[in-house]
Amino acid sequence: MITAGADRAPVGFTATSVVSASLTPPLVSFALSNQSSSFTTLSEADTVVINFLDATQAELAQRFAARGADRFASPTRWSRLEDGSPVLDDAPSFLHGRIEHRLAVGDHHIIVAGLQAAVQRRQYRPLVYHAGAYGTATIPG
Repeated sequence: MITAGADRAPVGFTATSVVSASLTPPLVSFALSNQSSSFTTLSEADTVVINFLDATQAELAQRFAARGADRFASPTRWSRLEDGSPVLDDAPSFLHGRIEHRLAVGDHHIIVAGLQAAVQRRQYRPLVYHAGAYGTATIPG
């Protein structure tokens, strides 16, 4: 789940993928449709939070993927980080980043964020979306 809006009402959406773009400096990227309800905020935001979900949280992922949904209304629990960035309270881990680049690519923008923090709140089985369904990945070790 991507969330943003440090200085305004929060926005968020379920990203289809988050990609490591660079190790040094640590950068990640994701794509956002130009038609997304989150586009205006993310086109102006300085920071972003990438919230990772547990395999039991498919309902939250679906809420953030639904068009027209009030994503931050109850039962969604969220708060703000020190800089005002919205973060999902029930996300077992998240990345906090500063937006470094926005690249127009067809009907999307690729957003590249430099990581400022990586926080793991608890152990979890990651939620993944593959072949049209939510599930989990088995992490070796």
